[in-house]
Amino acid sequence: MKKLPLVLLSALLCFLLAMTGCTPSRQEEQGFQIVTSFYPMYLFTRNLTQGISGVHVVNMTAQNAGCLHDYQLLSRDMKALGSADVFVINGAGMEGFLDKVLEQLPSLPVITASEGIELLCEGEAHGEGASHGHMHEANAHVWLSVPNAIHEVNQIAGGLKALLPGSQSQIEQNRAAYVSRLEALDAELTAALSPVRGAQIISFHEAYDYFAQRYGLTIAGAVETHEGGEPGTRELVETVELIRSHGIRAIFIEPDYQGSAAGILSRETGAQLCTLNPVTQGGDTLTAYEDIMRENASIILEAIQHVG
Repeated sequence: MKKLPLVLLSALLCFLLAMTGCTPSRQEEQGFQIVTSFYPMYLFTRNLTQGISGVHVVNMTAQNAGCLHDYQLLSRDMKALGSADVFVINGAGMEGFLDKVLEQLPSLPVITASEGIELLCEGEAHGEGASHGHMHEANAHVWLSVPNAIHEVNQIAGGLKALLPGSQSQIEQNRAAYVSRLEALDAELTAALSPVRGAQIISFHEAYDYFAQRYGLTIAGAVETHEGGEPGTRELVETVELIRSHGIRAIFIEPDYQGSAAGILSRETGAQLCTLNPVTQGGDTLTAYEDIMRENASIILEAIQHVG
C-alpha cells in the first residue's frame, strides 16, 4: 500500500480537526469575553487587557449612548451578556437595569468599579444654588475625578486578575502603566485649572460634581433634563436669577443635548454656552479618557478666563 503524500495527510488532519470544532483558531475566537456596561468602563478595561491574547472586550452600549440613567436593555444586550465571562460596571446606581440582568443570568460574574468610593449625593457639591435633580440620590459619575478613575481601574484590575490567573502579570503591568498616566493627568489638570479655582458654573447634568470637587470649581446649579424633559418656566426664571446674582459666566452642556433651555439661559444672561463631554462618548483609542479630560479642562479654562 502506497503512503499518502505528506501534503494530503496535512490537509486531511486539518479537515478532521475542523469537523470536531477543536482547531486552535476556533479556541482563540471563543476566548474570554468581557462585556462592559458603557464607554468609560470600556476604556478602562481595554487598557487593562491590552496585549493579552484571547481576551475580548465588548462595550454593551454604543460609544455615543451617554450615561445609562434611563437605558433600556435590548435583546442584543442580553445576547452579549449571555455569552460573557464577566460584566464590568460602574455601579453606584448607574446601571439601573442590573437587577434584571442578574435575574436572567444569576451566575454572571460582575466587577463593580466604583466599589469603595465615597459617593456624593446629587447636588451635594453645589454652591447656594438648588439643583433640579434628586438630591437624595447617589451621584454615580465618579469617573470624572481622576483619582476616582484610578480607583476604578484598580478595582477592575483586581477582579480580572481573579478571573484570569494566567494573565495576572500582564494585567498588573498594564494597570501600573495606565495608573502612571492617570496620575500624570491628574497633576496636569490640577495645575491647568488652578487659575480659575473657585469659579462658579451652571451645568445641564449632575455629571460634574466629582470633577468640580477635585479641581476646585463650584457648581452653583445643575439643570437635570434626563427624566422630566426640559425645565419649566419657574425653574428657568430661578436659574436666570442665580446666574445673574452670582455673576456666573459659563453654562455647560453635553454633546448630545437637544433642548432649548440652555440657549434661553445663555441669551437671557449673556453666559457663554460650552460643550463638555463627561467621557460617555468618543473614539476607540487607549488614550481617549485622558484626551477627553484634557479637552474638557481646556474648554472650562478658556470659557471662564475669556469672559471673566
